[in-house]
Amino acid sequence: MTRNMENFIIIILCGLVLFTILARLLFRFAKTELLKDIARSLQGRAKTWWGMLAIFAVAIFTGGIISLLMFAFASFMLFREFITMTPTRIGDHRALCWSFYLFIPFQYWLIYLNWYGLFVIFIPVYVFLFIPALIASEGDGSRFFERTSKIQWAVMISVYCISYAPAILILRIPGHEIPNGGLLFFLVLIVQVHDITRQIVDKLPKTHLLIPKLSGTMTAEGAIAGFILPFIAGALAWHITPFSFQQSLGMTFAIILSCKAAALCQEGIKADWGTHGNQVIISHGAFISKTFSLCFSAPVFFHLTRFFSTDATLTWFH
Repeated sequence: MTRNMENFIIIILCGLVLFTILARLLFRFAKTELLKDIARSLQGRAKTWWGMLAIFAVAIFTGGIISLLMFAFASFMLFREFITMTPTRIGDHRALCWSFYLFIPFQYWLIYLNWYGLFVIFIPVYVFLFIPALIASEGDGSRFFERTSKIQWAVMISVYCISYAPAILILRIPGHEIPNGGLLFFLVLIVQVHDITRQIVDKLPKTHLLIPKLSGTMTAEGAIAGFILPFIAGALAWHITPFSFQQSLGMTFAIILSCKAAALCQEGIKADWGTHGNQVIISHGAFISKTFSLCFSAPVFFHLTRFFSTDATLTWFH
């Protein structure tokens, strides 16, 4: 780990301690429901950040199979939450069993083998085609298309997309050492700054709803703030990546766009589930709601980094 990376982590750690203290003080002395609601959001986000920092530290300092197993477990939990929130039938159980106990470990095994060619197509091609066959083999054709689409979507988001996070760690960039802790930290930082900024601003008194027909919480002010603050974070953190200052801003822009797409999809899910959609997300999808943006941005960030880095390949570290 470079000296810049060590110093940056120390700064983040100190900032996280300060953020946690301020969130608790705000909740204790808040006079209005709005401030209490914001304080609860900040406290929840602080817990998430502490957990991510712990996972990040273990992944970077232990390396090898430990980091891979941690992300595989995260995929398992994400997929479990998706299935918990999505009604299934008995005819879906075979496809779900294969997804839990074969598709998830095989995807991460491909990363361990550095098998990039199969890693990038295994789920979007082979699993995508195989899941409908597994469901059909149970003989239950009721709402077949809808049931198939739900499981395919869950596997894509919770397994395929999030698996790009450990792949970022082992992406060999000429002239840059692995593990790529700075790259992964840069991605997570931008994602979290975007999410917490949008979440707080959207809770303030609303003046301009972004898409009133879809969401009653997303505001234009939140969207704008969700661009500005992550850009500042990207500008401050560019030196922990192999990018130039201009390239880091371009990457920040791509990550923010991915986060915006994730936010829209999440609001679409809530709208599809009706008035209880938000309660379902909160009670059964806490892990999803905090990692949804990362699921969208990780593959985009990985492929852009690989595309613009000459001769970049996967190389496992032990």
